[in-house]
Amino acid sequence: MLKCVTIYADISIADDIIDILGELGIESYTQFPRIVGKGPMTGARLDTHVWPGANTGFQVIVEEADATRLMDRLGDMRASAAPGAAGIFAFQTAVERSL
Repeated sequence: MLKCVTIYADISIADDIIDILGELGIESYTQFPRIVGKGPMTGARLDTHVWPGANTGFQVIVEEADATRLMDRLGDMRASAAPGAAGIFAFQTAVERSL
């Protein structure tokens, strides 16, 4: 069964996420290179002089076993980060139908 792993992270760790995908043998993904918004932990990141900073986003469609391995690696990355380090949020959903 296919799963979609959606990842939102500080733009500064985009290369680390791409490295994890490569280490897991995941070659296909979609990246949203620069996104803005407001989160409960990081506050506003609107890429302006008042609210500096931006995030990046990824969508990865993979088989369930690969999604589990990816979520585990992202969880390890988040857990090992120092307090106040660049943030990461990810979630997994089922792909019910695709073309």
